[in-house]
Amino acid sequence: MDAQSQGEDAYGATLSVGGSHLELQLYSAPEGGLWDWSLGELAAKIAARGGEVQEITGQLGTEIRSTIPAGDSGSASVAVRFVGCDGPGWMLRGVLTGPGADSDILQEQVRRIFLRTVVDTRDARPLPNGLIALRWPPLGGWNETDTPLFD
Repeated sequence: MDAQSQGEDAYGATLSVGGSHLELQLYSAPEGGLWDWSLGELAAKIAARGGEVQEITGQLGTEIRSTIPAGDSGSASVAVRFVGCDGPGWMLRGVLTGPGADSDILQEQVRRIFLRTVVDTRDARPLPNGLIALRWPPLGGWNETDTPLFD
């Protein structure tokens, strides 16, 4: 697990499993949600980079499966899957890259991670771009034996 941070606050967490990576980020959102709007924005950005976009309905609702050119040459592409979940005043977004982005088996693992993610925004201080800092639960650290990522 890797945290993306600015100063003392982490604004994203990346879980790496078998060559695939799931990045989780939390955003402040207006009432009514942000995910549906985000789908259009993501699709437009991917298309502008020369990528292919497919909007599908998965177990977590509407998601985007795409391929994005890797590097400047555009000769290789990377599979990317975007999933999201709206809550009261927030949106949790996951970006899955690598071989798992095309895997329905990994989709089940992503669904479990999303369903087990706890969002508490009572003390949230969003950045101007809407990102909300992440805090680890007071469990004394991650213990893979007691808290398996995948079961």
